[in-house]
Amino acid sequence: MRVFIFFIFSVIFISVQAQVTFVVTSLPNYTPSEDQIYITGDFNSWDPGDAQYALTKNVNNLWEITLDGFSDGQTIEFKFSRGNWKTVEVDELGNATTSRTLIVSNGSTNSVSIKNWADENINGATDSIAAENVYLVSQAFYMPQLDRSRRVTIYLPPDYESSGLSYPVIYMQDGQNMFASPDWEMEIDETLNSLANQGYNVPIVVGIDNGEWHRANEYLPKYFEPLGAGGEGNEYMQFIVETLKPYIDNTYRTLPDRKKTGIIGGSFGGLISWYGAMKYQNIFSKCGVFSPAYWGNDYDIWNYLSEFGFQQDIRFYQNVGETEDINQYINYMY
Repeated sequence: MRVFIFFIFSVIFISVQAQVTFVVTSLPNYTPSEDQIYITGDFNSWDPGDAQYALTKNVNNLWEITLDGFSDGQTIEFKFSRGNWKTVEVDELGNATTSRTLIVSNGSTNSVSIKNWADENINGATDSIAAENVYLVSQAFYMPQLDRSRRVTIYLPPDYESSGLSYPVIYMQDGQNMFASPDWEMEIDETLNSLANQGYNVPIVVGIDNGEWHRANEYLPKYFEPLGAGGEGNEYMQFIVETLKPYIDNTYRTLPDRKKTGIIGGSFGGLISWYGAMKYQNIFSKCGVFSPAYWGNDYDIWNYLSEFGFQQDIRFYQNVGETEDINQYINYMY
């Protein structure tokens, strides 16, 4: 009887084991020929450079891998990379994608087309290079509230790949100056990596490029006659709150509640960050304002503060450089 029971359990166990093959039928034409292709997923703790999950070339010179140990009918999640998260696959527009999913069918072969890699144009044609843990979210992230697109980049903490943790998020304006810029660079990635190396917990930082000649329009809540610009600040903040933030929260491991969400900017970017934190107190609990150009919408924003008030606790950090006209900030703040 015991032998019979053991035989039955063995048959059941063996019957649910399944293997599946993946074949990459197309790659971006700029993929370096010397690079290795890997598969990563919930089956290998999302290690993007695991040697056990490296693909090999088949007789048709296509990248291929056969995996086993699954249950027939099991749903798995996976992506492809060239060895790290900076080279993970993205869509044809450079957008970060959600994980691929597959219901395992024993003995099946699955064809895969890889559209793009995340490291394509992450640094553009700049003179400085972003740190390895800065990634391209999208080269052209669509802003439905303004019917235009914008490059979005993201800084992930150095231990993001291995920790399994979720992180606070800061949204920053003037993203093209955050990580890699030929003109001047904020060195956000270098600074946070240095802090992380000292043992500090650092957040995810999302950089939203400014709209160049749209910048003043998007960063000023109301039209400002002396500049002949402004008035799209509400739509810009709606984009961050209603479109970008949900995407980031769904794609990356974030702590999405307001206590773990901040917004930062400088000059007009500081103005719109201050305005956005006030308007969306249910979303943001922290705001950094550097050299704020309050003069761009001075009367309106202070009236807004007076009329709307503080609905929740918010921490503000503001600073002004020593060579700036401190009187303008004092006059506008009091």
